[in-house]
Amino acid sequence: MRKKLESKQIIIVNAVVVLLFIVILVTVNLFHFNHLNSNLSSINEIYNTKLEIITRMSRIVRDRSLTMLNMHLSNDIWHIDEQYMRFNQLAPEFIQLRERLRQQPMAPDEQAELDRCLALIRKTQPLQERIVQRIYDGRDAQVLDDIMYEDMPLESRLWEGFNRLDRIVRNNAEQARQVANEEFKNSLYIIISVAAVLALLTVLLMKHALRRLQLIETRLIDRAELLSWDATHDPLTNIWNRRFLEHRVNQLINGDYPPEPRHVLVYIDLDNFKPINDIYGHFLGDDFLRAIALCVEACIRKNDTLARIGGDEFAILLENCTGEKASAIAECVRSAISNCTITYDGQPIRNGGCSIGIAVFDEHLENFQNLLKQADHACYDAKRAGGNRISYADRN
Repeated sequence: MRKKLESKQIIIVNAVVVLLFIVILVTVNLFHFNHLNSNLSSINEIYNTKLEIITRMSRIVRDRSLTMLNMHLSNDIWHIDEQYMRFNQLAPEFIQLRERLRQQPMAPDEQAELDRCLALIRKTQPLQERIVQRIYDGRDAQVLDDIMYEDMPLESRLWEGFNRLDRIVRNNAEQARQVANEEFKNSLYIIISVAAVLALLTVLLMKHALRRLQLIETRLIDRAELLSWDATHDPLTNIWNRRFLEHRVNQLINGDYPPEPRHVLVYIDLDNFKPINDIYGHFLGDDFLRAIALCVEACIRKNDTLARIGGDEFAILLENCTGEKASAIAECVRSAISNCTITYDGQPIRNGGCSIGIAVFDEHLENFQNLLKQADHACYDAKRAGGNRISYADRN
């Protein structure tokens, strides 16, 4: 029982360890997935912010050029002043966006393209201010030449630069997302592999624990069978003992009595067995008892119960046996015991016979002790009459 409890404890410990591993795995996975999700969200946020800033910067550059062109085409001084104020307001907004963009993490190719765009802006800014001044001075012909041959080529290069920067940022964003997704897939593969290993380890641990439990249960069953054998059998002769005989007789007493045939108890007491122990020793006496048990078994039926009551006393329970059959079996037993011999130092040794008492079940029988007492009294009568004979119990 203690080993079985230990095996159950092993299974419980294995289950707890597995649950602990699962909890740790789930916790690590949650933290890792949250980190990957945060990383992906951060990537999206950073690149979306950069794309928004680049788009607005490109729009400001375009708006400054359009504002300057509107000033050139307008003949209304108030409209020119309004456009000029618009032209000057765009510069601080562009500077703010530029500083925001510099605060963002920039890849080397992004930074290089941004530097080229800013270098072009540094070239266009004084040119545009000179053009605006000429608009106010009324030199329209010179303004048109400046716009067509100096400003427009720079503006075209600047727009292309911002478009390239936009494409570079978008490509880098896509690559960053692919890297994050690849990391997510790799992490998922690792988690699946760890889970598979954990599942395999769990199966192996549980299999080992179950195999150990089965082994312990097998040993317990064998031990129980051995204890059951020891509890119901005589260790010397390997036949039934008094405990089993009493149990079986009480079962029959508590059952229904058939009118005929009746159940019969045959009580056997060896005659003059003590001198064999005294002369030849108890080891030879034990051999003699085993030989007698074999001789008696040869005389009884398969469903009869032969038991050793104690010492040199035996009993046979004959179930559903007629009186004539019981007498025949008893006579066979008496004759077999009388003729039972064993060899000691080359000399045959024969037992002095046996006295047999027979008691028959009846409806007034209360328990095994009463039946055994009747058979014992009959056996005593046979022994008192000279031994090596059969006597029947008086039912009265």
